[in-house]
Amino acid sequence: MPCSCLKPTRTPCFPCVFAAVPYFKDKADGGIHQHSISNDYSWFGPYLLSDQLTLTASTVVHTHVNSNGTRLSDGQSSFAGVILTDLYPEIISVFLRHYIEKLDVPEASRARTVAYAVTGSSAAPGLMLAVSTVTGETYSEVSTPDKDHRARKRTLSHVVALHDPAIYKCDAVCLTTSCNCVAAPMAESGHPLIAAAALDVTSTSFSVGGERFLMRTADFDAYKLKLLVGVIVPEEPYTLGSRRRTRVAMFVAVGISLGILLVWSAVQHLLIVRPLSQVSRGIKAMGDMRLDDAARLTPRNSSFITTIDRLLRGFQSARLHLLAWRTQETQRRVMLEKERAARNLASVVEAQTNASQLMHPMVLVSAATFLGLGKLTSYETLRGQGKLTFLDTLEQLVAFREAKKVVFLSHQWLGWGAPDPDGEHYTAMSAATKLASYMLLPGMPEAQAFELMYVWVDFGSIAQEHRGMQVMAISSLPVYSAYSDAFIVVAPPTKHAQTGLSCNLGSYSTRGWCRAEMLSKVCGSGLKHMYVYHGMDDKSGDKLEPVTVESLKQLSLHVFDGNFSCCALKHVNCTRCDKQELALPVLGLYSLVLTRRSQPHMAEVAQIIQQDKARFFPSHIDFTTGEHAEHHERRPLLDGLIEVMEEYVGVKEATHEVSIICVPAPVGSGVEKGATSDSPSL
Repeated sequence: MPCSCLKPTRTPCFPCVFAAVPYFKDKADGGIHQHSISNDYSWFGPYLLSDQLTLTASTVVHTHVNSNGTRLSDGQSSFAGVILTDLYPEIISVFLRHYIEKLDVPEASRARTVAYAVTGSSAAPGLMLAVSTVTGETYSEVSTPDKDHRARKRTLSHVVALHDPAIYKCDAVCLTTSCNCVAAPMAESGHPLIAAAALDVTSTSFSVGGERFLMRTADFDAYKLKLLVGVIVPEEPYTLGSRRRTRVAMFVAVGISLGILLVWSAVQHLLIVRPLSQVSRGIKAMGDMRLDDAARLTPRNSSFITTIDRLLRGFQSARLHLLAWRTQETQRRVMLEKERAARNLASVVEAQTNASQLMHPMVLVSAATFLGLGKLTSYETLRGQGKLTFLDTLEQLVAFREAKKVVFLSHQWLGWGAPDPDGEHYTAMSAATKLASYMLLPGMPEAQAFELMYVWVDFGSIAQEHRGMQVMAISSLPVYSAYSDAFIVVAPPTKHAQTGLSCNLGSYSTRGWCRAEMLSKVCGSGLKHMYVYHGMDDKSGDKLEPVTVESLKQLSLHVFDGNFSCCALKHVNCTRCDKQELALPVLGLYSLVLTRRSQPHMAEVAQIIQQDKARFFPSHIDFTTGEHAEHHERRPLLDGLIEVMEEYVGVKEATHEVSIICVPAPVGSGVEKGATSDSPSL
């Protein structure tokens, strides 16, 4: 059925084709061609029916029976008719609208965006069907309680000028409706963008007039229509919009990422970093044994993160165990301190008792016997020969001194294991003994004086083979020196047998044992009746030189700074140093100074000690063994004992329980032969 061409109206439409173009046509061979199946749309043209533009698809119907209902033989058929299907362009419009929305064409590009529809496919595009621009937003009413509410949608404009050259080819300039137009192939479209796109509909971009355009195509296969629809967009606005959207998307992604990162950081800090930091600070505090601070710095006891929970529980368990250990250790240390305080107090009491009592008999040899020995003889030898006098108690010593005189001889040993290998000191001691007899027993014949005077000398008066007896004798040195009528330092110029070093008063004052004997004399009875004998060849002459406060400064009393043979020999075959053996005796000497510091002659000694107390009473000593000092050990000496002694003596003085050695004053004071003046009393 042909259609008649109508004039355009306000209804969106495509221009129609004149009746010269049938809806279907026969092939030259007289057969029937089914156009919708063969994709041949050359017969087709849109037309306007009842003010509504329609597209018509046709289907040719054949029958295999005749008019009588008899089936035709040999598979023959006869033409029965044509079924026409009218399709509104709005169907294609909706498809294109959704497609454009899917492409996300920016607003700046929509005014120049072109949508088209042609017959065929991307492999073989055919005739133009429609060309349209994309309009803005339109509104349609919807059934809602609010009558003012309108739904927005985007649509395509179907307004096309009559005889639009973008779609149709006309045989003449169509100034009226009486012209013949047919649908134009896509490549011959009057629209330059469509004609350029027809060169390669599979291309996604092309250039026209120096400007780049983007194209997207899709196949429309609905309602037995095989159409190709496409959208052409200017590249620059689309790209700018795409870049802008990309930037926005990137900013949004970055913002979301930052937000997630911040949230994760906060969660991580709260659940991981903070507990680990607390545990770290707690462990450090626990390492310093600040367990209370460790508990405060690590308040958490558990966590739902397994690893951190185990760490927290392990930390708290370790802290509790350390807390229990600290409590036990504190109690143990309190007990140890109490025991140490008790030991220190016992040592102080023992030292003071030993200093004021005769802990070992005072062993003497008469001057007559000593002068007849010919050399220094050991304690064991003299004892075996019955030449020693033993005073077992302090009472016996006091009674003995009422009729006899006692001379204390102090000297430096000139050999290791032998006090006087060449007898040089014995000669000097004999001379000093004679001078002492002249001083102590003036005017008395020598033979009688030598019978009344007795000598104390370390090698002959202290056991050399019994260590226990040595220690007890050393503890009694203050009593020995205090109850002696004269204390004589024998230091003639000579040399050491092994080292070859010079031995004189200077070397004497460096020896630890010599310093111990001098300190015993000074602390026991002060500087009175203390003398130095330099020998016959000394410039001072053959005399006993009194020791004064000034000359004492040249004779060091720092016992533990002195030289000891055991230290020089690296303590071979001995487990204790001589300094350790002297610790309690020196502590006892200090107690004598404290109890008698108010006396004039002892005040000077107390002042000397107070000026350098740390050197007088060191808390520890270094014990070295081995030829090359392979083993070095720091041992306690007077650690804490000096303070305990001072406190103990202070308490005793406050309660008037201090015992003081009372020493009878010796008779005679002359220092040269024949002197007759009395010496000052102690």
